[in-house]
Amino acid sequence: MALFICQRCETEHDTWGGACPSCGSTEQLKVAPQVDRMLGRTVAGRYRVLKRLGQGGMGSVYLAEQVGIGQQVAMKFLNSGLSLDPDVARRFLNEAKSYARVGHPNAVTLHDFGQDEEGSLYISMEYVEGDDLKRLLANVGRLSLHEAGDIILQVADVLAYAHARGVVHRDLKPENVMVRQGMRGWHVKVLDFGIARIADGATRLTAQGAVAGTPRYMSPEQAMGQDVDARADIYAVGVVLFELLTGVQPFDGTSVADIMQKQVHQPIPRLVDVVPDLDMPALDAVIQKATAKKRVERYMTMEAFAADLSNALPTMSGRPAISGVSPVVKPGAAEESSPGTMLYGDGTEDTMLRGAAVSTPPPIDPGLYNTGRVAPIQLTQPAPGMPELPQRTARDGFDKTAHAASPYAPPPSGRPGWVLALSVAGALLAGGFGVIALRGPPPGDGQGPPGPHGMGDMGHPPPHPPPHGPPPR
Repeated sequence: MALFICQRCETEHDTWGGACPSCGSTEQLKVAPQVDRMLGRTVAGRYRVLKRLGQGGMGSVYLAEQVGIGQQVAMKFLNSGLSLDPDVARRFLNEAKSYARVGHPNAVTLHDFGQDEEGSLYISMEYVEGDDLKRLLANVGRLSLHEAGDIILQVADVLAYAHARGVVHRDLKPENVMVRQGMRGWHVKVLDFGIARIADGATRLTAQGAVAGTPRYMSPEQAMGQDVDARADIYAVGVVLFELLTGVQPFDGTSVADIMQKQVHQPIPRLVDVVPDLDMPALDAVIQKATAKKRVERYMTMEAFAADLSNALPTMSGRPAISGVSPVVKPGAAEESSPGTMLYGDGTEDTMLRGAAVSTPPPIDPGLYNTGRVAPIQLTQPAPGMPELPQRTARDGFDKTAHAASPYAPPPSGRPGWVLALSVAGALLAGGFGVIALRGPPPGDGQGPPGPHGMGDMGHPPPHPPPHGPPPR
């Protein structure tokens, strides 16, 4: 069987329907498939690799089964050469740390983190069956009010839970929401916190004017390379909600720069202007507020957005929107902030993993998309038994610092906390691996007791999250 490689984003496909499903490019290269040495291997004595699910510039994702019990898992491998790079290895580890904080029934669950016999770092996570929202929309068109509301409220529940634990997703889009239809409706799983930002300050990787996210769902502050908070996720959820209800994306353009300029300057269309039978002012007002160009005019928390959305939808009125969690965004937060987070990867439109920000009045020069210089990283000591990451001296840009108290109070717990698992998900690599930028001091001293597989307190996720009701239906 032939293999097709998109010449724009370099993703591989078994078939070619005229355009790349990941980036839309029509340019492809037909090649003979190569023998994958990973197939059939047993990793760490417990994961048998079955088939490749996806590949990007930084590594690959495979379907595997856990030896002995037959449980299927998705395994994300960082290329062995890149695993030796201190910067890349720490970014991969930081991706795992972001999921350690998001233990939610509607977020993909991590099973393991480690290093295989050939030196490649890997993350083993829950294998999710179903369709993503992008494929669902392509198959059935726009969704009903009830279906769209049900799905978005489940997504909002996950993100509100993450925000309360200092994690901002930054790349919420239809491809990162998996859905499966059951007897009680749609069941949602949110994927890929791979470029999430953790607010604990253990590590910060920044570059002047860099952007993170996907242009069609990117908040104006992301497009301009500013720092982001939970309101960037609220903006993205508003855009996704618009697309579910209308079947079209609010902004289109001939280039990435064109789309980003529209994100910064143009308001999202009214529902009735796209679909005449969606003349619902209350629902329109919710979307317009969620996608306000100035973030101080948006909802301050995901809970507030979900509450208004529930009231605006006739079939959702009176149902509990999302569980009560402590918001991270503080009223009165500065509108202007520091430059955005540095990230890396293939730089495709699907998930932009490097690039210059949109300058507000002047037009964007597409030639400005470059990485820039990475700022120094602050490291914590690795926990005993963890895969040892490559080390650098202080003059190479790494400084070890002590930790101060966290600005995010962890949820109350009735007994001492152990890290049970890193909660990590990852999209199946349409364009590469993401970057985590960590801000603010961590909740603890970084020297927690060792957990499973010899892993210590990696990022201090809440040891026992508060009671969390089932996702809204």
